[in-house]
Amino acid sequence: MGNAETRMRATARDPQYHPVLILWPNNNASSKCAEIDYAEGTTETAQMKLFLHHACGGSDFQTTTSTPIDPTQWHNYAVEWTPSGITGDIDGVKTFTDTNPAHQPGVGMHQTLQLDWFPTGGAAKSSQCRLIGSASTSSPTPKTRGARAAGGPTDSRRPLRTVSSVRRAAVEYVRSTPPK
Repeated sequence: MGNAETRMRATARDPQYHPVLILWPNNNASSKCAEIDYAEGTTETAQMKLFLHHACGGSDFQTTTSTPIDPTQWHNYAVEWTPSGITGDIDGVKTFTDTNPAHQPGVGMHQTLQLDWFPTGGAAKSSQCRLIGSASTSSPTPKTRGARAAGGPTDSRRPLRTVSSVRRAAVEYVRSTPPK
């Protein structure tokens, strides 16, 4: 249980590149195939999705939402995982809630930041994903959720939330056209 938040933007990327902010099982395994993709770009480059994977297969293995957004602008993506459910937001605005107890991951998780490549066989143009910072906590901190929203979604001076037990990272992750 806990929360994670990352400030991210991507270039006008190739649809084969998918920026993904994930909570992943600590032991790299989960009997339920648990995964929380709290911001995932897909081939639909003008939106960001949240996927909560809660089963290994079948017709009901995940819950999801899609939010129209300009991912070339800086945005704050956050997820909070508590005993009562999982909530996601973009720039302090709630975009996703799942309160079904059966959908809880059931394992400890940690944050992973990726720029996945899903090749379609065609040429790919250079794409980048930039992160200003990332913060995650090992326990829920509901009082801090959305605390930065007053500064507006493009205010880069706003810090990520300040909480105890926070791991912070300042990173810039770039991925270019794959080798031929």
